[in-house]
Amino acid sequence: MLPRLDDFQQEFKISKNERVKNYEGYSLSAFKKDKRILNFSPGPTALPKEIMKDMIEEMNNEWILGVTPLEISHRSPEFLQIKDSCEQLFKELLEIPNDFSLLWTHGGGHGQFSAVPLNLVENHDDAPNYIVTGTWSKRSFTEALKFCKPYESTENNDISEIDKINKKFLNESTKKLSKYIYICSNETINGLEFREDGLKIPSKEDTDNKIMIVDMSSDILSKKVNWKNIDVAFACAPKNFGFPGSTVTIIHNDLLKEDYQNYYKNIPSLLDWKLIKNSDSFWNTLPVFNIYITEKILQYYKNIGGLTKIQEYSKIKADLIYSILDDENTIYEPIVSKDREERSRMNIPFFIKDKEMMESFLHNAYMNNIVGLRTKTPFNNPDKPEALRISLYNPISVSDTIILCSFMKKFNEIVYLK
Repeated sequence: MLPRLDDFQQEFKISKNERVKNYEGYSLSAFKKDKRILNFSPGPTALPKEIMKDMIEEMNNEWILGVTPLEISHRSPEFLQIKDSCEQLFKELLEIPNDFSLLWTHGGGHGQFSAVPLNLVENHDDAPNYIVTGTWSKRSFTEALKFCKPYESTENNDISEIDKINKKFLNESTKKLSKYIYICSNETINGLEFREDGLKIPSKEDTDNKIMIVDMSSDILSKKVNWKNIDVAFACAPKNFGFPGSTVTIIHNDLLKEDYQNYYKNIPSLLDWKLIKNSDSFWNTLPVFNIYITEKILQYYKNIGGLTKIQEYSKIKADLIYSILDDENTIYEPIVSKDREERSRMNIPFFIKDKEMMESFLHNAYMNNIVGLRTKTPFNNPDKPEALRISLYNPISVSDTIILCSFMKKFNEIVYLK
């Protein structure tokens, strides 16, 4: 049974006029050094406490792995066992079909922004279709311009505004002749998300069976995936499966069929999917410590019920936040309105209706050890104060979310309604 919002209200100290000297809203340090901090930043995200405990224990005990986790050789049997377990957990949790390969790639999401066109287009005149719905799909489109002539499907060329994605626009844009279609399944800054129980990733029927590329960097492992409609998916670690330094790229084997020896393209080695596949991801030294942590995180996800439970928790967390933002009797205003089925459950941008009260909100949140709400965003509405953002990645628990909601509710009562 979930605790009620009221259960937490007595814990907060809130003052309309009090300010913390030299605090601008970006720090992630604790104000109360003896209390737990709640980090709602857009990434890197928090790690589950259980993972931190295991890591600290093994960092101080070289007998568990033979050496500490920072010293494991990428060719050692100990690491090979960790890597194999990690890959099997990925496949199990995400229900990845057997006709896909999981690769460890380099350069984060940005590396794959380049790798996608390099591996898929045949010449510079190819015109893949990029569904641009926000900052990250726009950045990938811009990168593709170096290698081909991508078509930008968007309803709004100004990424400082929120695009409204409607099904008619989506269907029309995916019918265009193109080598492949590219989308970002969750725009962390813009707060827009494709998911099966909302605005779905276009099906093979919708796209005339075109190759579908999906950047899943910020919502992978938060929900079930329909692999029937996807050919390539990639994700960097810092949101839901670790910290910066590792990336997984999941590719349908039909796109990896050619023997590398007969492959004619001059692709940089670390971006060449076939080379990475043929070397079992060992062409370059793998990020050993990252994969070590990821394996622990995935095992933790499995132990708490897998994606069925995680998806359920994600909906609960987002519904709690939106219930406050959608209330017209509060100082809060959601940037993506409640009639939009593409509202993200991972990243929720919002306004506070008064700039002075926004500063008060940030300072009071900090004084109650709630951090990560102020981040750089591209929204430039002169009639609105700066946008804030709540990120609800997997390590953020339902209880953590309830505490934030309780704080927001109490701040509204003390500062806005009185």
